[in-house]
Amino acid sequence: MKKTAFILLSLVLVAGLLLSNTGKAQAFDWTPPVVTPVFGDSEFSTTPTAIDRLAGIVPNDNGLILPVGFPEGTAQFGGDAVVVKDLTQGSIAKVCFSMPPKRTEWAGSIHQWNGSQWVKLATTINYGDVESTAGTACAEIYGDGAYALIMGYTGKPEPKGLPICSADFNIAGWSYWTISPEHPTNPYNKYAQRIDMLVLNITLPVGTPVTYKILGFTPPDALQGALTNSSTVSSNSGGQSTILFYTGEISFDTFPLTDWIVSDQMFSTIPFTFRVILPDCYKDFSNPFIFWGS
Repeated sequence: MKKTAFILLSLVLVAGLLLSNTGKAQAFDWTPPVVTPVFGDSEFSTTPTAIDRLAGIVPNDNGLILPVGFPEGTAQFGGDAVVVKDLTQGSIAKVCFSMPPKRTEWAGSIHQWNGSQWVKLATTINYGDVESTAGTACAEIYGDGAYALIMGYTGKPEPKGLPICSADFNIAGWSYWTISPEHPTNPYNKYAQRIDMLVLNITLPVGTPVTYKILGFTPPDALQGALTNSSTVSSNSGGQSTILFYTGEISFDTFPLTDWIVSDQMFSTIPFTFRVILPDCYKDFSNPFIFWGS
C-alpha cells in the first residue's frame, strides 16, 4: 500500500516490546448551568452552587457527594447545581446543564429539591451532529429552588471479578489505517483511524475471544468512535497470536464511528490506556502506538 497525503496504512511488528501499566481519571469540563426567562416579567436571581452546599446529599465511602433517595451506584451529580430565587408564580424559566458526550453512555435528568426528595423534571437533551459532541440538558422551571443534573451510567458494566492476567505477555504488533482530515470523503475534518489487527506474544487457541478497549484519556472528547472492538484469534505461530478485527476490502466512501476512531490528532500522540481483555483476565498497557508516532 503506497503512503499518500490522504491515506496511511501503518504496520508495526515488534517482538518483546515492554510496556508499563498506566491510567488517568477521565473528566468532563462542566460549564455552569444557565437559567433564562421563558414567560413572565420576574426579575429572578440565579446562583451556581457547589454540590456539597446543597440539601439532599450524602457522601459515599469514597467521599463522593451523591444525591439522596437513589439506589447505591445508580446516580451522581453532573457538575454544579443552581439555586433560583424570586421566580414568581405564573412566570416560567428554562434551566440548562452541560452533558457529557453521547458516546460516554451517561444519561441524566434535571431534578429539583422539594425539601424531602429530588423530583425529576421533564428534561430535553440535545447533542451535536457528531456522536462525541457534548450536549445540553434543559427543563422548564416554575418556581424557586435548587436544581441539579443527576446522572447514571447506561452502558454495559465492566466484567466483575475479572482479574489482571498473570501471564507476562505484551502487544507485539498491530496494523491500523489513518485517514487524514483532508481526505475528500472524510466527513469529520479530523483524523480517522481504524485498528485492523493486533499481535500478542502469547499462544492463544484459534477462536479465543479478544477485546480491546481504549480508556483513560482526557479531555473526554479527545477520542471518539470505535473505542472498543471484539474479535477472535485467527492464527498463532512462533509464540504469537494474531487477532483480525476487520477483513476484506476497505471502503473509503464512509467512515462510521462504529469502525473508526476520530480525533483532532493522530491517536499515536495521545496518552491513553489500551486494555486487552481475554476470556478470563485483562491487561492494561500505556498507548502502544505512541512510541511510533505517525
